[in-house]
Amino acid sequence: MEKKVIGLIGMLVVFLPMFWSMPVSAQTDDSLQKVLDRGTLIVGTSADNPPKEYIRMNNGKEEIIGFDIDIAKKLPKN
Repeated sequence: MEKKVIGLIGMLVVFLPMFWSMPVSAQTDDSLQKVLDRGTLIVGTSADNPPKEYIRMNNGKEEIIGFDIDIAKKLPKN
């Protein structure tokens, strides 16, 4: 039991000062404005997780389909 308490105190001594030294400041995120300026929303996926997204052959061409893709296509319409 004493070893656990000593270990916990040691962890606090090491990690607690890290939280005190972290600067607290508001950061601006201009991601939405970049998308609006570009006019396109780029979506990345791994396409290996059916039914979310997967690759299907369509007339000899690979096509990524699934409900994640369906949602991504509907986002700009809203």
